[in-house]
Amino acid sequence: MAERRHVCALDELGLGRTHTAQTSRGPVVVVRTRSGVYALTDACTHADIALSQGFVDIDNDTIECPGHFAEFCLRTGRALTMPATEDVRAHTVHLVDGQIHLIQE
Repeated sequence: MAERRHVCALDELGLGRTHTAQTSRGPVVVVRTRSGVYALTDACTHADIALSQGFVDIDNDTIECPGHFAEFCLRTGRALTMPATEDVRAHTVHLVDGQIHLIQE
């Protein structure tokens, strides 16, 4: 069954900023870039470090782990650079009336 959780208002999440949403399946990082709002499980697959503390590239839709600098695609969760070789789970985000909602299946 899908879980729907309100995250925050869109105007509260600045470009390149991260917001951590606590869910029943663990923390999820929500990020706003120039092209949209994305959500990933908030843990690098290389070393279980919080991605929410990493660098966000708002033009290329990526987030970089602050521990070992592995990059992940915000759109898909795909691991783009070493040392990460496993993808991070991407979650569905819906924008409704200026509000960000996270959908987890």
